Amino acid sequence: MGRGWGDFGVVTGEVADDDRDGWTPLPHNGWGALVAFVAGPGHVRGVRRPPGPTRVVCERGGVRESFLRPASQEDLEMIQDGIVGYLSESRTPPPPAGVTWEIRLPPGMTEVDLDRGVDSAMCTAHDLDFPAQKAAVAAYLGGVLAGRASGRDGA
Repeated sequence: MGRGWGDFGVVTGEVADDDRDGWTPLPHNGWGALVAFVAGPGHVRGVRRPPGPTRVVCERGGVRESFLRPASQEDLEMIQDGIVGYLSESRTPPPPAGVTWEIRLPPGMTEVDLDRGVDSAMCTAHDLDFPAQKAAVAAYLGGVLAGRASGRDGA
């Protein structure tokens, strides 16, 4: 039997900036959840916290504006549905609702480096071959994270 989301440590509540200890938030979307699942429990932790605001972007008459508003239950369900749909394409199980993910990157690696590396890995597979994209991301992250021994998982 393979790994599941229950294997990941999850902390509850806000994490203070001085307690981040190298943890980098992943986007709360399908891409971020895929990276979390592939990187694995030794490199990723979940954070369960109250939902933050939702950014709303509108375009009226060619003018684009954005503002923040409290996230509604409908917003949260739409986000979770999007994550689950994205992950199902790559045969990845759905993550628990209400959890965001953080990864411990190797020293010197930035979020931008991670984004570029994962995007480049995904581009080595056909656009619609999601299991192949997942395998490419796994190979990339395996190489990047191999130098970082599995650390505390935050649980």
